[in-house]
Amino acid sequence: MLFRSNDARTVRGLADDVLKPIFERAEGVAAVNVRGGEEREIEVRLSAERLLRYNLTAGQVSQALGLENANFPTGRLEEGPKEATLRVMGQVARVEDIAKLPVTTLSGAVVTIGDLGEVVDGAKERRTRVRLNGNEAVAIDILKQSGGNTVAVADAVQKILPTARSAVPAGIRLEPVIDSSVFIRENTDHVQTELILGSLAAIAVIFAFMLDWRSTFISALALPTSIVTTFFGMYMVGFSLNMMSLLGLSLSVGFLVDDAIVVRENIFRHIEEGEDPVTAASRGTKEIALAVFATTATILAVFIPVGFTTGLIGQMFKQFALTVAIAVSVSLFVAFTVDPMLSARLVKPRSEHDAPLWGPFRLWKRFLDSLDESYRGLLGFALRHKLLVFGAATLAFFGSIGAVALSGSEFFPKPDRGQFIVSVMLPPGSSLDHTVEVVEGLEGILRADPDVLLVYSTVGVNEEARKASIRVVAKDKSERPRTLPEITSDFRKKFAAVPGITYEIGRAHV
Repeated sequence: MLFRSNDARTVRGLADDVLKPIFERAEGVAAVNVRGGEEREIEVRLSAERLLRYNLTAGQVSQALGLENANFPTGRLEEGPKEATLRVMGQVARVEDIAKLPVTTLSGAVVTIGDLGEVVDGAKERRTRVRLNGNEAVAIDILKQSGGNTVAVADAVQKILPTARSAVPAGIRLEPVIDSSVFIRENTDHVQTELILGSLAAIAVIFAFMLDWRSTFISALALPTSIVTTFFGMYMVGFSLNMMSLLGLSLSVGFLVDDAIVVRENIFRHIEEGEDPVTAASRGTKEIALAVFATTATILAVFIPVGFTTGLIGQMFKQFALTVAIAVSVSLFVAFTVDPMLSARLVKPRSEHDAPLWGPFRLWKRFLDSLDESYRGLLGFALRHKLLVFGAATLAFFGSIGAVALSGSEFFPKPDRGQFIVSVMLPPGSSLDHTVEVVEGLEGILRADPDVLLVYSTVGVNEEARKASIRVVAKDKSERPRTLPEITSDFRKKFAAVPGITYEIGRAHV
């Protein structure tokens, strides 16, 4: 969160005293940190001449301030069945009252703080400044609890945001700047879309090769049944619907219909040979059961060990791998139970099943028949020339290994999130004001780019005056002609012409 105003001290006080407690009440929030602006500080400026006149030291004055400005328990008051704690309320309520606090000299005389100097309602020395699009700002960082749901915390903050805005006076603008849940939501939405499109494509392919709506329905039923049943398995092991688990489901779409298609195709073959649907369902499932189980077991043998991997990889891919394992196991159960049952009850015998196909489907059926003939011929060639086929497969295998070496590798791909961070460092001894001037120039370069939406700067990182961090938010990749690497490459060339700075441009970890 960040808001802007001309009065840095007023805004900082508002953030510390009013807005911070509001956001701390949001569910799932672990901490709220306020940065920038001017923090209020009451200064007691002692006069050395007056201290010497009364034979006092600064330490004695500080001790007197601590004793006179205190709030501590003094005991208990008991009355029948009730008990109350007694406290001495000695805290100073107003700045002008500090000047009236007494200090006892060594001779026993009593003087006031005002006699020894002056009390100033001022501000701390500023070691950090926050800027948004070239304006002075105060930032409120809202951190979620460890292990908390980022999206849920963001929703809770959004719900409480109107309350926070109502507490902000006119002339001060309160607005979200960086929302970590946006990227998560976008990826989740993309995976959900891909899951739906993948399911529809799988069903279309089933119909294209079977050309029978009953077979398509029975085979495709494995998709929603397996996916929805997988949700129960995910709930039992404590998984949520997140980017990794949804990615596992989208990957499983192809696996989920494999078992059902194999079982249904074998049953369909028995029906074409003249068996009644009940007999065909029983014999067809028994014949193919071991092969289907072996196929599923092969997939489980890959993904289950990944799900129990320790370390960083285990944390990243546990939900992904085990979601795939749960979905494939459910699909195997569906293929051995639901598919044979529906094949026995829904499918008609061959005598009732045969019907003339519609024109385009007849052409497609002829193409499939020719494809079968071509495959039969290719299979015969492979069996007659075993050494040639083996040699070609060996060359393809070792050639693929070489291709992997040429393609390079990385732990994670670099997604275009539309954000990057410029870390700036000036020479040792640079003041905060000088660093602000340099950052203002860099902000001007960044903001002049038509693809840049927002420039959010922190000058004095970790209270080091010569360090600054600039977070840049660009337009969505669909709305700009350049990729993020191309944008950052252009800025590197421009920053190279700025004298006296060391900079580094890196990815923003949302």
